[in-house]
Amino acid sequence: MLKNIVLGLRTIFSFWIVAVLISFIIRGIFLFFYKTEFNECGLADLAGGLIFDISTASMFVVPVIILWLMPFKKLFKVSMCFLFFVYIATMIADWLYFPFQQRHLGYEVILMQARGFELQLIDYITTYWHWIVAGILLLFASCKILRLLRAFDYEIQFIYKTIVLLIATPLVIIGIRGGFQLRPIHMTDAGEFVRPTCAPLAINGVFSFIKSFEGTPAEWQVDITDSEACACLKPFRTPIQSNNKNAKQPNILVLVIESYSREFSIMGSHLAGRPSMTPFLDSLALHNASFINYFANARRTMDGVVAIVSGIPALMRGTYIYSNYVSPYHVSLPQILEKYGYKTYFFLGSFLGTMGIYQYSTLVGFDRYFSMEDYPDQTHFDGTWGIYDHLYLKWVANVMDTLPQPFFTVVLTLSSHQPYAVPDSVADKLNEDDKVLRSLKYADYAVKTFFHELEKSGLLDSTIIIITCDHPMAPYSKAFANRISVFAGNLILINTPLRGVDSNRVVQQIDLFPTVLDIAGVPDTVFSIGISLFDTITDRFAITYYDPLWQWLTDSVLISFDNKTFICNRVYLDSLIIGQEIKCPTTELCRFKASLHFLKKYLENPIDATRNMESECGTGLGT
Repeated sequence: MLKNIVLGLRTIFSFWIVAVLISFIIRGIFLFFYKTEFNECGLADLAGGLIFDISTASMFVVPVIILWLMPFKKLFKVSMCFLFFVYIATMIADWLYFPFQQRHLGYEVILMQARGFELQLIDYITTYWHWIVAGILLLFASCKILRLLRAFDYEIQFIYKTIVLLIATPLVIIGIRGGFQLRPIHMTDAGEFVRPTCAPLAINGVFSFIKSFEGTPAEWQVDITDSEACACLKPFRTPIQSNNKNAKQPNILVLVIESYSREFSIMGSHLAGRPSMTPFLDSLALHNASFINYFANARRTMDGVVAIVSGIPALMRGTYIYSNYVSPYHVSLPQILEKYGYKTYFFLGSFLGTMGIYQYSTLVGFDRYFSMEDYPDQTHFDGTWGIYDHLYLKWVANVMDTLPQPFFTVVLTLSSHQPYAVPDSVADKLNEDDKVLRSLKYADYAVKTFFHELEKSGLLDSTIIIITCDHPMAPYSKAFANRISVFAGNLILINTPLRGVDSNRVVQQIDLFPTVLDIAGVPDTVFSIGISLFDTITDRFAITYYDPLWQWLTDSVLISFDNKTFICNRVYLDSLIIGQEIKCPTTELCRFKASLHFLKKYLENPIDATRNMESECGTGLGT
């Protein structure tokens, strides 16, 4: 009897041991390859993540037990190999995903894919084939170890399987929960086992993917009351009064360039140690209003669009567009501008529905969405994402010339993104062998073409143009591989009176929301954590999410929060360096807490939250 029980337990926990070993090894490789991003982390932090490996392996054992109870030995072996394949593939996918998004894998990755995904998948396979080979070898090694452990020798009577189940079940439950505490461990608990700045290292891809299905996306909790928050920060946009109330409303164009990082422009090329890849955009930056310390609030395209259009930073693991919080009651630029005579348009030369942006555009009230299907010549398809940028932007300029004015238009480019497709007719002109850098040069060329078309139509002089990124690209150099520099983007404003303002001040994507309202002369007071670029008085900041840390950045300090502890570091923005740990400034700590407090309330119930905030805080207009 005892022999049979031991045999059964050995079968189950052989799989558990191998699963723990796999996740630990892959996290170790992760640390090795991304040491520059985790230069504060070492073996102790790697070991601290074992609790998440144990929890993940315990979840993995659940289907193992279910299949083990069935009287199908051959099915059991095949199923185990398939489960390990999924387990290893998810771990490796997370490993490849993190440097691009600065967050671990979640279910939203599945929702992000739309038409054309099969073409993107082929490119990913050809690009990362060596990791596929590594995964196959790891799978083979895992199966070999399981055979050595005799994990497949499970032919014992059902009565003994029942006894094994009674013994194993509580152990598995404790493992899944991560201990005996009241609440199962979650992503935000990483700071209890490793230093908060090393929290991303502690978490593996399978754990993050499974946990992304749980609970509410807005997971942060701060200890602050409404009245305390109001004393630190007013959560409303205060209109900047125009001196000329009879001025004609300008056209407004927001050009969102895919992966337009500071690293590859004149603003950051000196830190990267290479020439700028964007000479035309650099010339625009030098002769118009531009900001050196501009930070994105997002690491995904769809989140960047939401930050600009709705003023909501990407502080959730999942994306706002696919969350339960998405709501037409969150104020947005099209909804507001429509009341003041603007027609609103969104251009994206990809498939209709890509990344859910079309659905979002209809929710927030854009009058028209132009997709790849609207473009007249489908032979200009790049093979993966959509229409080549220089051709699509030329067409966009011609369409814009026919639109009723004043208009508010958002145009999103495609090409400077995996697989970094550049048409053969242009590639020879770019003089660059590296496909990533070549795609950035091509994006710059495409924008130059766009501006020539706008100039020919006369729209260049009659339109205020905001050029920004959706999110920065994965870092190419060490200087841009820490948790502030990965958010460093570019911002240029053309035909505005902003030229001459302090270009060194910290600004962020969500600041564009109130800025556009000021450009349009809108008098409404609406919820906004962002600060208009025309506001030269309010102290500025940038708020970001570096999974699982929420971050607050000013010109001198970085505050990090893991849902339990606030840690402050000195920062040196001229070199994008995170310095020594310091005591948290009381004022900035309070403003950080207040912003998280207000944003959470606004996401959960925008109408009631806005009403309550107006009552408690006033609107900043003498109330």
